Amino acid sequence: MTAHPRLPDWQPRLGAYLGQLQGRPFRYGRLDCMLFTVGAVVAMTGHDYGRGLRGYRSRAEGLRKIKPLGFSSHVELAASWWPEISPSEARPGDVLELEGLSMGICQGPMAYAVGTQGLTVVPRSLSLRAFRI
Repeated sequence: MTAHPRLPDWQPRLGAYLGQLQGRPFRYGRLDCMLFTVGAVVAMTGHDYGRGLRGYRSRAEGLRKIKPLGFSSHVELAASWWPEISPSEARPGDVLELEGLSMGICQGPMAYAVGTQGLTVVPRSLSLRAFRI
């Protein structure tokens, strides 16, 4: 597992990415919790961890895409990409697993996540796991 470093201008890049998502609906294979997180990491590091994983139309189809890679969930896949840390050590820009197997991006006491209504902000206290970016 070799994490790619954040770019020097990662904060405005992440802000621009989040701004682009305002009002966009949740869609498996386009804007779901995993691809939201991957997109945020692309904005921060320039590296696309999700290459080859997009385009599915349901949760089951997405899980079938990662099963041949040896993973049964998108969180397991994330754990293979980024070093795991305690949720209490997460800092802005780190990836969080949130209750319900959704993923988000840490932003202080809150986290950005994508739910059925699109981009949302949730309490960081929902964090189950965290990964350093």
